[in-house]
Amino acid sequence: MRVSLAEMTERCEKEKKATIDLTRDMTRQYKGMQDDLLNKINAREKTIQELTDSLKINEEENKRTLEAKDVILKGKEEYIRCMKDKMEELCGNFAGMLIDSLGQMKKRIEVQSANHNEAAIPIQQRMEELNLQTTTVS
Repeated sequence: MRVSLAEMTERCEKEKKATIDLTRDMTRQYKGMQDDLLNKINAREKTIQELTDSLKINEEENKRTLEAKDVILKGKEEYIRCMKDKMEELCGNFAGMLIDSLGQMKKRIEVQSANHNEAAIPIQQRMEELNLQTTTVS
């Protein structure tokens, strides 16, 4: 029985030692997995922070670009408005010039027509005479 008790005690000690070794290995493995998981979490948080910072920078750059384009667009719209006003002014000036030219042309035509009417009477008389002569000859 002593031998059997000693054997059992030895066997029990071996089992305890194996259990302790197994527990130690499992604890080491658990801590290693926990460290890996924490490293992954930290890496992903860092990536999220980098992407968030990049997004903020891009949003600010986009905002500045839109503001610059708005300024350019307002400048171009102002330029177009000025050109339309200038075009309207030039159209009015041109219309005035045309009216003046038309008036001057009317005056010249009236003067030439008056001169022409005075000179046209003898020619008209000659034509009538020629008409009379040709009708009497026929």
